[in-house]
Amino acid sequence: MRQGTFILMFLLMSACASAQTDLLVFKKNGRTIQSWSSGSYIIFQMENRQWLEGFVRKVWRDSVRIDLVKLNRVINNWGFYSMDTARMGLIDLHVKELRALPRKNFSYNILSNGQLFKLGAIGYASLNIINNLSSKDPVFAPENASKLGIAGLVYLGGAILGSFHRTYWEVGKKYRFVIVPIAPPDPVQKPPLQ
Repeated sequence: MRQGTFILMFLLMSACASAQTDLLVFKKNGRTIQSWSSGSYIIFQMENRQWLEGFVRKVWRDSVRIDLVKLNRVINNWGFYSMDTARMGLIDLHVKELRALPRKNFSYNILSNGQLFKLGAIGYASLNIINNLSSKDPVFAPENASKLGIAGLVYLGGAILGSFHRTYWEVGKKYRFVIVPIAPPDPVQKPPLQ
């Protein structure tokens, strides 16, 4: 009796199980950085530079179906934070429509992104101008113009440093999205033309 129940339970569980779908993989120079399968959470940027987030529902041949959601922290009835999910529907995307991903383990450092240099240059220049105006000295006198010029160069250096400091990986020569087939091909669907 127990063996019959066990076999029946095994057959019911295997009938309810779903097959594994393909993988969406983000690679850098052929090395996998991150991968997603059905049920995985993804944040990405589309070709129109719009950031979206959601759960991957299906990955097949060259497309991805994503259930768009927005996760927000809200205060509940007892004054504690909880997560609220706003569902926005399904969207089917071709792999080439995915443009960028936010970096994992990204540290926002004010030294490496140039913000400290820009802030220091603005503070020094404004303090210099205020001191010259309060002492009734000319602001752009030859001895003061070099100090303001150095502050301008420091600001420009911070702006250049900030332009190289990206918070996301963009698809291009190094980075790309790839669909890795795991499930056997569906006999009903025709294989893609090469």
